[in-house]
Amino acid sequence: MRPRKSPFAKPDEAAPAREPASGPASLTGDERLADILAAYPAAEFVLLSYGLCSCCAGDTTLRTNAELRGIALGRVLEDLRRSLDEA
Repeated sequence: MRPRKSPFAKPDEAAPAREPASGPASLTGDERLADILAAYPAAEFVLLSYGLCSCCAGDTTLRTNAELRGIALGRVLEDLRRSLDEA
């Protein structure tokens, strides 16, 4: 039996704070939620629509949060890029 993943994300020690490179198209999922929201405040609506918020999980990457919740990272990134391009 596989160990169950915790529903609470832990800070990614291997994920230092880094600002998204240049524009929403550069998002890879390896950015911390807090960094995404600092660079793109309009991303909050998209992240919340997936149940992702920076309150509890801001120090973890988008990739880690998506994996913990069983969400397809590509879909979140696509929605983020589309939303931020329109903003």
